[in-house]
Formats: sequence, C-alpha cells, structure tokens
Amino acid sequence: MKSKQRSLVQLQNFMTEEEIDDFAKKVAVEYALSELKFSRTYFTKIYNITPKCFYQLLYRAIVRNLVTDEIVYKMWKKARENSNIKSKENTGKLTNKTDINYTKLMKERRWFIWLQEFPEERKVEVTTYFAQHPESSKKECATIFELTISQLDKVLEDTIVKNLVDDDIFLTIRKRSIGNNKDNKVAVNYFAKLKRKRQIRKNTVS
Repeated sequence: MKSKQRSLVQLQNFMTEEEIDDFAKKVAVEYALSELKFSRTYFTKIYNITPKCFYQLLYRAIVRNLVTDEIVYKMWKKARENSNIKSKENTGKLTNKTDINYTKLMKERRWFIWLQEFPEERKVEVTTYFAQHPESSKKECATIFELTISQLDKVLEDTIVKNLVDDDIFLTIRKRSIGNNKDNKVAVNYFAKLKRKRQIRKNTVS
C-alpha cells in the first residue's frame, strides 16, 4: 500500500531542525544539478513528500543559506525554464513569476545572512532598549544603534522569535506597537504570528 506523502509539519515531528536543514540542502542540490525533466513530480515521489513540502524545502535551502549562490542560480534557471514550458502550454506566453519569486527569496537570504552576522547580545540590547524607551520613536532608536528602520525591524523580529528576550519584553513591544488600536488588523496579526513562531521555538528547544 502506498504511503501518504509527508508534509513539512510531519517531517518536523521526527526530525530535528538540523536534520531538516540537511534534507533541504540535499533536495535543493539534487534538484539544481539534475536534468530539466527531474522536477517537482520526480522529487515528491522519491522522497514521499507533498508538492508544498518540496517547495518549502527548496526555499528553506535558499533563505537559510544552506546552498551556494551557484546552486541557487541553477535552481532559478531550472525553475524558470520549467515554468515557461508550462506557461506556454497553457497560455502560449512566457511568465516572470519565477523571477519575482526567486528575487524575493534572495532578498530574504541576504537578510538571513545579515542577521546571522549581527551579534546576539547586541540584538538583545537593541530590543530591550526599544521596549523600555517608548518616548523614543523607531527612527530615533534606529539612529542610536546606527541602524536603518528596516534593520531595526529585522532585529526586533529575530530577537522575539528566537526567545532571546523574555515575555515581558515581547508584550511591552506589542503594546507599544499596537497600543489601544485593536482595529489595526495588520499589526495584531503580525504579533500573533510572532507569538506562534516564538512558541514553536520554545517547544522545539524544550
């Protein structure tokens, strides 16, 4: 009897984050170096994973800097060619969907590398200061630590998700950002997502 294809969540039930990283790297390298015909259908079959899981593994390998730039660009080229073949069959036209997607992934990759190189004790210092000084605007806080506002946002998010600060700091930042404006759905949903990621991280560590 054929077993059901596994999702990334199911893989996380019996694999550590490091093991999933290794698996993502393996799949990404094999995908990049194989012939054009060996794409999603082939890899989902031999590794018994869902199509969504396949793409999640590829994207993980790119964003987490698990593979070289050379491998990424081979993946990009192969994905573009396959996407164009399907698009021409369906619409008779080429598509730039792959380029848009991979450009976004490469941007996330650069942020990941930047955050890796940013000292964790400095992240805690920045995040704690931001929480404890509501009188200082985000721009002022960023200037104090010689960061751009985008860099400050990335540091705050990374520090919160990785549980480098306690719940009180997280809740203080949430309150500072949302205030009494519960109708700010974007901010409310953003902090709900951070809370979920933070809890997942806690569960993984414990």
